[in-house]
Amino acid sequence: MEVLTVCLLLPGNIERAMVDVQRGLFARTGLASAMALPPLVPLAFLPPENAGDRFHAALEGLNNRFTITGSGYVVKSGALFLDAVWDDAGLDVRRRLAERLGEPAAAPSGCPPVHARQPRPFPPHPFPPYPGILLGAGLPIDLRPPVEPPRVRFSSFWYALIRIASTAAAERWWENCHWQVEERIRSVTRGPRRAPGRESNER
Repeated sequence: MEVLTVCLLLPGNIERAMVDVQRGLFARTGLASAMALPPLVPLAFLPPENAGDRFHAALEGLNNRFTITGSGYVVKSGALFLDAVWDDAGLDVRRRLAERLGEPAAAPSGCPPVHARQPRPFPPHPFPPYPGILLGAGLPIDLRPPVEPPRVRFSSFWYALIRIASTAAAERWWENCHWQVEERIRSVTRGPRRAPGRESNER
């Protein structure tokens, strides 16, 4: 299995808090998928053809001044997220990205879905695109997170295009999982927008 996901990467202090949650999940439940990826907000999946160009084109002209606030745990299609509330400007960004990338924009719990103009480009996805922070997947039906959800609020982040590869099937993608940041662009205008180098889980 190999996929490319458009996502948000978190600022350092929020990422550290969410990594603590992932480590707590793994230590107390043995949920291996909690350690497979960094905490991220998966927004869409792209086929490999011209993925980098589509990623950059989708971000052109977006208003990146918005705030995301954590609001407790939610499970979607067996994947555990820290649910999130996006302010009005953020909801508009999500709608525009959904239209440009051809990916249905999932709604937070209790909200109607935001529909894109085109269907998903290809199935299956290893986890659903959802506007919360992904913490793990393949959850047993009776699993309840043993870690209290942290209070998080952030308005700076990185847009990223991440390649996720595994020798396992999509439903167990976290086994022998390799991830690598192919592209990364800073959301705020101060400082360089493009991050140097790439990141991955290679040792």
